[in-house]
Amino acid sequence: MLVLSRRVGDSIMVGHDIKVTVLSAGRDHVRIGIEAPRQVEVHREEVYLEIQAANQQAAVISEGALAGLAGLAGSLGQRPRADVGPSADPQPGPGPSADPQPTSGDDAAGRQGNATG
Repeated sequence: MLVLSRRVGDSIMVGHDIKVTVLSAGRDHVRIGIEAPRQVEVHREEVYLEIQAANQQAAVISEGALAGLAGLAGSLGQRPRADVGPSADPQPGPGPSADPQPTSGDDAAGRQGNATG
């Protein structure tokens, strides 16, 4: 941890674009101002920790929710998937039927001739 002594009105730079200024100093507290680009999130530590905890809680799929997904998949006639997420492989299932492969004696011209005549 870097420890600096600053007086009211003094600033420190964090990187090239974040400026921290001491606005006032009292007996048991210090007021600081932070200038940062809009895309940089700035939070008090206790608020940051609450945000992190809420994000972790939201990311956990409960067993009840997973059972609900299985029931929904069953009602749609699909097998429930254990690997839910963007990296999961798609499940095999009904899809567009492929053209049959040519058999002996068939070729593209022969099929085309059958379709027109």
